[in-house]
Amino acid sequence: MVPLQLSLPPWLKPLVTPLPTWDDECDSFYSAFVRDNTNEEIHSRSEILINHLDQKRKDRWNEVVAGTDFTHSSRKAWNAFNRQIGRSVRMKHCPVTANSIAYRLLKSGRFTGTNKNHTLNVKRSCTALCNAAGVVGHLMTPFSDLELSNAIKDLKTGKAQRPDNIPADFLKQSGQKCRFWLRDFFSTCLSHLSIPKI
Repeated sequence: MVPLQLSLPPWLKPLVTPLPTWDDECDSFYSAFVRDNTNEEIHSRSEILINHLDQKRKDRWNEVVAGTDFTHSSRKAWNAFNRQIGRSVRMKHCPVTANSIAYRLLKSGRFTGTNKNHTLNVKRSCTALCNAAGVVGHLMTPFSDLELSNAIKDLKTGKAQRPDNIPADFLKQSGQKCRFWLRDFFSTCLSHLSIPKI
């Protein structure tokens, strides 16, 4: 690569900086350009050099585009494009983590407009009615094994886990002890008219 000459006009200085398309032919054009004396010769030689560089750039771009396959990934194409325009292709660290996205989704998914006093009043009324009846009504009977088995059978597999991190596949493959515990747990929630916050 030929070092930058101080006598060059300012509009030609960018051409002398290292270019990926600079070759031996460009060196010969540049040497002839430096030896030229008249303005007409300098102007015509610089145009020849610029046209040659443009043609080399076009040929290089056509090679890159022809050899790029978009069927699987566009990363190679974007890397080639960034190299052509001189943009840095270094990956920047993403400040957003998966946990922060999950937290934001959970937070925005909660309904915040609930009236807590109304909820407490409804729970108290239901509890008072159940206690006044003295007998457990039809809707308050504990869940049976058949009801639990049917509910687990209806679960869809392969879905994303809920905030409790228990996949549906786990419940479908669970044994008898786990199912007994689940049945008692759901029956307790129903009889007390409350669900644990978790």
